[in-house]
Amino acid sequence: FAVAVRNAGYTDVILPVWRLRSAGSASFGPWQRVPLSALPTVSGSTHRFTLPVPAGVEALQLAKYFPFGVSDKDAWIAAVQASAGPYLRRVQNLGSSLLGRGIELLEFSDPAAEERGKRRIWIHSGIHPSESTSYFVVQGLVEFLLSGDPRARVLLADAILDLVPMANPDGVFLGNYRTNAASVNLEEQWAAPYGSVVPEIVALRTAIEQRMGTPASPAPHPIEVLLNLHSTHNVTYPFHFRH
Repeated sequence: FAVAVRNAGYTDVILPVWRLRSAGSASFGPWQRVPLSALPTVSGSTHRFTLPVPAGVEALQLAKYFPFGVSDKDAWIAAVQASAGPYLRRVQNLGSSLLGRGIELLEFSDPAAEERGKRRIWIHSGIHPSESTSYFVVQGLVEFLLSGDPRARVLLADAILDLVPMANPDGVFLGNYRTNAASVNLEEQWAAPYGSVVPEIVALRTAIEQRMGTPASPAPHPIEVLLNLHSTHNVTYPFHFRH
């Protein structure tokens, strides 16, 4: 059947994903890319494509990107806790979102390595809830850290990695595109973070400040690299530093 996405707000061509439910089935199958024959055509702000729905399919769900929900995040954290061994030093709850959902931080390092001189790296993802590529980047990084790769072993020995896999869980749960439960774009709060009372920003800001310390009493392992992960459109080189 034919699909038209109007007022899309982007011009790059994105092959969507879907999951299907067969007649008589109680659940949907896994998310996967739609067939290449459904590649959209773009005219102005409208994207059109035709889905070749297989015979016997009773219902389908369609998404722009592979979805990643709050329950996916919780299940992933539990799986990491079960498999990471000593390299996962702790899972810290930094605070709660506006609707009371936890904002977790996972801290990785090699406990057998000398603590003195370790460099701290902070990474948070999902400030904009729909930008699901950021969640998958964090998952891929953790998979690499626990892979036994020689480069991962060096990184774990020489660094402390603080990873926040989902900074805006309310926005994800509600299906918001760029905002939290109060329709606040969290990214804009960083223009004046010390004046912000938005709970998600307060949680991140407080944790970052604790790791930095003060000029009079600096922390032993201050953050030296801070990455704020997003998705984007119309950028030739998708790994970039802008802020």
